[in-house]
Amino acid sequence: MPHIDLPAFGVAIDQAIGLAREQVFRLETLQAYDETDDPDALAAYEAVDRDDLREARMIQERVIVSDGVHARIRERGLKFRRVRLVRRPFSEYLWYEFAIWKVNQKHGEEILIVEEKDLDVLRHHEFLHDFILVDERLALFNEYRGRIFSGGDLSEDPHTLRDCALLRDGLLWIGTPLNDFLAKEEKPGWWRKD
Repeated sequence: MPHIDLPAFGVAIDQAIGLAREQVFRLETLQAYDETDDPDALAAYEAVDRDDLREARMIQERVIVSDGVHARIRERGLKFRRVRLVRRPFSEYLWYEFAIWKVNQKHGEEILIVEEKDLDVLRHHEFLHDFILVDERLALFNEYRGRIFSGGDLSEDPHTLRDCALLRDGLLWIGTPLNDFLAKEEKPGWWRKD
């Protein structure tokens, strides 16, 4: 698998979206990510920390519009699905993500939540790692230095793509849509100000 740095990873995602025919799938497994290298994400996180959910969502809206990924996916008629693996108790970072993802959903992203305790029903769950799968043609595996995204690896290997697709399908099968998941959860105090 060729390793690529962060700027090349972004280019690879853009190119992959341009070639996609059906869907873009994203799996996120860490319970928190370090946002200090991304000024917009850090500002949104700090807004939530100040109990300003409206500002956090406005920043997220600006990020989604400016990077254009969601728009390109929508224009091409592709599905954009994200599965977020979570562990209880939820970190403050997870609550932040849950809060701002209303914006992502508005832009056509389908977000499902899978709790770690539910993974035993899946084969291939030992393969869990953050990745993006474009159709079943290209997998992009995220790499981190600590919790900071730093680039990753690309794979077009048929066996790797098959394993990623099997994992994707299993996660989509056991995942709970974000809104359904949140409807059953006790929200933090700042959330109720929304």
